[in-house]
Amino acid sequence: MKRYGCENSVRKPYLATNMKSLTTFAALLASAALGHAALTNIPLTPDVANSQASAHGGNLVNTTSDPFAYDPDNPTAPMPATNWSGATHFHGAGGNPTVYWGLEEITWGAGSELQFDFYGRTGCCPDRDNNYDIALLTGGPGGTAIQEILGNNAPDGGNPANYLRTDLGAGLVAGQSFDTIRIQGNNGNFTIAEVRLAGSIVPEPSTSALFGLAAIGLFLRRRR
Repeated sequence: MKRYGCENSVRKPYLATNMKSLTTFAALLASAALGHAALTNIPLTPDVANSQASAHGGNLVNTTSDPFAYDPDNPTAPMPATNWSGATHFHGAGGNPTVYWGLEEITWGAGSELQFDFYGRTGCCPDRDNNYDIALLTGGPGGTAIQEILGNNAPDGGNPANYLRTDLGAGLVAGQSFDTIRIQGNNGNFTIAEVRLAGSIVPEPSTSALFGLAAIGLFLRRRR
């Protein structure tokens, strides 16, 4: 009995210590899963084949080609080239120009953030990029819109002029996936200088939970 009592007195502090460490470890995992990481640039690929052709010598490819040092946390310092040029812009060819960019499929998780930076034309006709609509699609250009934000207006004046950041993540639900951005202009001469997509994507809760369980299991195995 004395021997048993001795073992029990040793094991209880050991168990308590391990449970405390395990609780701390689990809390750190939860904090990492729910925390907001810094925004990072999400590459976009202009889908020229499915977009309206550009007029006046422009090209949709130009909208992601400016080599300026884009900073997702400070997207207007520096700025891309925004004064009109066929070598740096897309220019609508009448109607309501509709254009697409593809991206690697993203599955939304709680706590994620997604910002779309639009750089419009300067030097002339600032109203041409007013009242444009942005959508997130799943399944490519012909797919389903899971998010649509209508009537975006890049300010005509101010500094910088004709720039607008739109929160594309507002209203998204965990588990939704998307792989395409669509913009529809409401001016036949709708013009784009550059676009960028910035995000902080947190894994789905189910993925985080599986990772956490695996890590806790490894922790317990190492403590044996």
